[in-house]
Amino acid sequence: MIARHFMYKQVYLHPIRRVYDIHLKDFLQGWLATGRFSTRLEKHLAISDVEVLSAIRKISFKPKSPQNEFARRIQFREHFRRFYEASPMDREGGKLIPGKILAEAAEQEFGKDAIRHDYIPPKTPAPDFPVRRYDGKVESSLKLSQVLARMPAIEVDSIYCDKSIYEDTIEWRDRNKDLILGLG
Repeated sequence: MIARHFMYKQVYLHPIRRVYDIHLKDFLQGWLATGRFSTRLEKHLAISDVEVLSAIRKISFKPKSPQNEFARRIQFREHFRRFYEASPMDREGGKLIPGKILAEAAEQEFGKDAIRHDYIPPKTPAPDFPVRRYDGKVESSLKLSQVLARMPAIEVDSIYCDKSIYEDTIEWRDRNKDLILGLG
């Protein structure tokens, strides 16, 4: 079960997959008429992946489109690069979401358009389901399995930047992280 936990994190929370989710969200907010999908079922179902991918492709070749930058990031793999991932030690200065604090400072330094913060609060992925025991009694899977009960929480707290400033953000992070997070 722990192997499944790590496999889940490696697949669904892989940094490149996460940054493409961010770029897709940026694109959709500008491309959709209201910046969001409709809550009316028929309108919502009228837009499929095919329409979205087709729009990304078309707009990626239209430099004057306001969505061109976001479309190009997806279409031509011009995605942002991760330059920071929170570690447990980064919280020792009292910052519960250190990536948020650093991202705000990085936005001041490099501009809001060049930085993206990605945060998913810690969630314990352990499934709680009924298990029928040998004697016919039903109990919680978490009560019966030490492995499930000890599953580590999954959390994401990362910062991405435009690849044109990647080296600069690494140097900036190394110079400023401890001071900004109150670690030293």
